[in-house]
Amino acid sequence: MTPSEATGLMGTRLRTFEGRALDPSCDHLYPEKGFEGLSLMVQNGKITRIVISNPNIQTLSGIKVGDSTARLKQVFGSRLEIEQHKYDDHGFYYFVWEQGKRFGVKFEIGGDRVTEIYAGDESIQYVEGCA
Repeated sequence: MTPSEATGLMGTRLRTFEGRALDPSCDHLYPEKGFEGLSLMVQNGKITRIVISNPNIQTLSGIKVGDSTARLKQVFGSRLEIEQHKYDDHGFYYFVWEQGKRFGVKFEIGGDRVTEIYAGDESIQYVEGCA
């Protein structure tokens, strides 16, 4: 969906971090009201990734920031793909993929807890913004 479509669905304006013009090739947007701890990645004019850092927002499966890795394993079992965190020697990324890895959810893990949740296309694999 486009940022303007998301604005209509969310009922609030979306803005860049510094309030500058959106770079449609790749940028991040944040809701002005409500939805604290949620951001949207935009690539080529379309939203490709949602990032959740707010423990009051949960996925359709009921997982939220703060949940344990044991809870992830209970909910997703063998569907979880686990990778070492790129910058934290004790952290991990837990992935659940759909449609042949076209879409998925990534749970960033620190201290055996979910610290952030990413949902979207293959861009959930990016570690630093758009890369």
